[in-house]
Amino acid sequence: MKSYARVERSEVLEIIEPFVGEAGNEVPIELRFTAEFFSTLVDITDQNPKPDQRWTYDGSVFLPSTVYVPSPEEIKASNTSTRDFLLDQATRAINPLQDAVDIDDATPDDVALLKK
Repeated sequence: MKSYARVERSEVLEIIEPFVGEAGNEVPIELRFTAEFFSTLVDITDQNPKPDQRWTYDGSVFLPSTVYVPSPEEIKASNTSTRDFLLDQATRAINPLQDAVDIDDATPDDVALLKK
Protein backbone atom coordinates (compact mmCIF):
# COMPACT_ATOMS: atom_id res chain seq x y z
CA MET A 1 0.00 0.00 0.00
CA LYS A 2 1.36 3.36 -1.04
CA SER A 3 1.52 6.63 0.87
CA TYR A 4 2.05 10.05 -0.65
CA ALA A 5 3.04 13.52 0.46
CA ARG A 6 1.54 16.70 -0.92
CA VAL A 7 4.39 19.18 -1.06
CA GLU A 8 4.13 22.89 -1.81
CA ARG A 9 6.99 25.37 -1.68
CA SER A 10 9.28 22.67 -0.25
CA GLU A 11 6.99 21.94 2.71
CA VAL A 12 4.93 18.79 3.31
CA LEU A 13 1.37 20.02 3.73
CA GLU A 14 -0.43 16.69 3.85
CA ILE A 15 0.19 12.97 4.02
CA ILE A 16 -2.18 10.89 1.92
CA GLU A 17 -2.50 7.39 3.29
CA PRO A 18 -3.80 4.33 1.45
CA PHE A 19 -7.54 3.90 1.18
CA VAL A 20 -9.09 0.43 1.35
CA GLY A 21 -12.46 -0.08 -0.28
CA GLU A 22 -15.34 -2.20 0.98
CA ALA A 23 -13.96 -5.29 -0.75
CA GLY A 24 -10.72 -4.94 1.24
CA ASN A 25 -8.66 -3.87 -1.75
CA GLU A 26 -6.59 -0.71 -1.91
CA VAL A 27 -8.14 1.94 -4.12
CA PRO A 28 -5.35 3.26 -6.37
CA ILE A 29 -4.58 6.89 -5.79
CA GLU A 30 -4.99 7.57 -9.51
CA LEU A 31 -8.69 6.72 -9.09
CA ARG A 32 -9.11 8.85 -5.98
CA PHE A 33 -7.69 12.12 -7.34
CA THR A 34 -7.34 13.95 -10.64
CA ALA A 35 -4.30 13.25 -12.78
CA GLU A 36 -3.22 16.86 -12.33
CA PHE A 37 -3.31 16.58 -8.52
CA PHE A 38 -1.71 13.12 -8.53
CA SER A 39 1.22 14.42 -10.59
CA THR A 40 2.13 16.82 -7.76
CA LEU A 41 2.35 14.10 -5.09
CA VAL A 42 5.57 12.47 -3.88
CA ASP A 43 5.58 8.73 -3.18
CA ILE A 44 6.80 8.22 0.40
CA THR A 45 6.01 4.53 0.69
CA ASP A 46 9.64 3.48 1.11
CA GLN A 47 10.83 6.50 3.10
CA ASN A 48 12.30 5.72 6.50
CA PRO A 49 11.50 7.55 8.66
CA LYS A 50 8.18 8.52 7.15
CA PRO A 51 7.92 12.28 6.60
CA ASP A 52 5.15 14.14 8.36
CA GLN A 53 3.37 17.44 7.92
CA ARG A 54 5.62 20.51 8.05
CA TRP A 55 8.71 18.52 7.07
CA THR A 56 10.79 20.04 4.29
CA TYR A 57 11.47 18.46 0.91
CA ASP A 58 14.20 19.66 -1.45
CA GLY A 59 13.19 17.45 -4.36
CA SER A 60 15.09 14.40 -3.16
CA VAL A 61 15.39 14.45 0.64
CA PHE A 62 12.80 14.88 3.39
CA LEU A 63 13.93 16.55 6.61
CA PRO A 64 12.05 17.14 9.86
CA SER A 65 10.93 20.68 10.45
CA THR A 66 13.09 22.78 12.67
CA VAL A 67 10.52 24.38 14.91
CA TYR A 68 12.05 26.97 17.18
CA VAL A 69 11.55 26.21 20.87
CA PRO A 70 12.21 29.18 23.14
CA SER A 71 14.40 28.72 26.20
CA PRO A 72 12.92 28.96 29.71
CA GLU A 73 14.63 32.37 30.04
CA GLU A 74 12.96 33.61 26.83
CA ILE A 75 9.57 32.35 27.98
CA LYS A 76 10.02 34.09 31.34
CA ALA A 77 11.07 37.34 29.64
CA SER A 78 8.05 37.20 27.34
CA ASN A 79 5.70 36.49 30.22
CA THR A 80 7.23 39.30 32.27
CA SER A 81 6.84 41.71 29.38
CA THR A 82 3.20 40.73 28.90
CA ARG A 83 2.54 41.04 32.63
CA ASP A 84 4.13 44.48 32.75
CA PHE A 85 2.14 45.67 29.75
CA LEU A 86 -1.15 44.48 31.26
CA LEU A 87 -0.34 46.02 34.65
CA ASP A 88 0.45 49.31 32.92
CA GLN A 89 -2.87 49.20 31.06
CA ALA A 90 -4.73 48.50 34.31
CA THR A 91 -2.90 51.29 36.12
CA ARG A 92 -3.75 53.77 33.35
CA ALA A 93 -7.44 52.83 33.67
CA ILE A 94 -7.56 52.78 37.49
CA ASN A 95 -5.53 55.88 38.40
CA PRO A 96 -7.94 58.54 37.08
CA LEU A 97 -10.86 56.81 38.79
CA GLN A 98 -8.97 56.48 42.07
CA ASP A 99 -7.92 60.14 41.87
CA ALA A 100 -11.56 61.18 41.39
CA VAL A 101 -12.57 59.12 44.43
CA ASP A 102 -9.69 60.52 46.51
CA ILE A 103 -10.71 64.14 45.88
CA ASP A 104 -14.40 63.33 46.29
CA ASP A 105 -15.16 64.18 42.65
CA ALA A 106 -16.22 60.69 41.50
CA THR A 107 -19.66 59.95 40.11
CA PRO A 108 -21.50 56.80 41.18
CA ASP A 109 -20.58 55.32 37.78
CA ASP A 110 -16.88 56.12 38.42
CA VAL A 111 -17.03 54.37 41.80
CA ALA A 112 -18.75 51.32 40.29
CA LEU A 113 -16.18 51.17 37.46
CA LEU A 114 -13.32 51.46 39.95
CA LYS A 115 -14.70 48.55 41.98
CA LYS A 116 -14.83 46.39 38.84
